[in-house]
Amino acid sequence: AKIRAVARALGAGPAGERLARETLERLRAAVAPPSGTRMILVLATAPGRVMAAGDGTAGAAFIRLAGGANGFRAQG
Repeated sequence: AKIRAVARALGAGPAGERLARETLERLRAAVAPPSGTRMILVLATAPGRVMAAGDGTAGAAFIRLAGGANGFRAQG
């Protein structure tokens, strides 16, 4: 938003839009994990225990949104 605002203020709206789009693409590529990276979302910890998001949970949805695969599979 700031790139676009500065570009508009300088009368360079189209160039600012291009720069903003290119910058966003570069940032997304830089922070995206490799596809299918196994992740665990830790919800809570206690001595000797970890509570992690299992399948079909909101936590698992966050992992999918981040481009990963849930590394925690509950037994039972």
